Amino acid sequence: MTTTTPQAQTQTRDIPLDSVIVDKRNQVRITGVADETIWQYMESMKDGATFPPIVVYEIAPSKYMLADGFHRVTANRNLGRETIPATIHQGTEEDALYYSRFTANRTNGLRLTRSDLQALCETIIQDPEYRDRTDMELGKLVGCADTTIANARKRLGIYPQVKVGRDGRVWEVTGRGEDTPTTLHRNLPPEAPECPEDARETLAGKVIQRIDDHLDDIEECLRKLQECQRTSTEAERVATHARGLQGIAEVLGAKTRQTDQGHGDRQ
Repeated sequence: MTTTTPQAQTQTRDIPLDSVIVDKRNQVRITGVADETIWQYMESMKDGATFPPIVVYEIAPSKYMLADGFHRVTANRNLGRETIPATIHQGTEEDALYYSRFTANRTNGLRLTRSDLQALCETIIQDPEYRDRTDMELGKLVGCADTTIANARKRLGIYPQVKVGRDGRVWEVTGRGEDTPTTLHRNLPPEAPECPEDARETLAGKVIQRIDDHLDDIEECLRKLQECQRTSTEAERVATHARGLQGIAEVLGAKTRQTDQGHGDRQ
């Protein structure tokens, strides 16, 4: 998909309204055009107000796909006008769709509502072209917070199939959006050194020991809570943390044993 258009191929001039193609795919608002906004535009146009040019892509000779300006086009047509000022880009229908999704309504016109943004987020994460991009990247494209993208993923249950870490490793992602314990090294340089086995064992041992130390502290706090007859909610909160840490310790221990077993098999 082409996402940029050379400025040299852009011009602004009046074009015939009957040459403007309106595709519903390019209308990102849930309710479409707003009648109240159209009426306000029409009244302003009657009073001689000047509006910004609409944005179109010339997909064929004298055939212009509308990318931004649905209310302006409707208002002008309702007034019986034959032409409309337009900024014309040379491109394709997909270029117009990209512009309507990620550029239109950012600086002028009727801004997108929260529901419009949420619907747009859900639309793009269902698109294979955008699904595996990061929440932050998609948020910048749409013009919303990355948490809005993340919430849309949760609603639909659609997550990236892979995730690239800062170190260049590619992580597989499960259906719930969680990283799997193992990484795929297909994009690491062949000469990337591996962590020595003894260093891995030492590190894992230290982590497990620190968790065990914290578990002892938590269990002591839990005993004191019970002795002081504090609320069961507070005691349960501490106990929940203890169980969580114990689970982490068990997972790390299992991973360490798997590493040891794998090393023994290779020998």
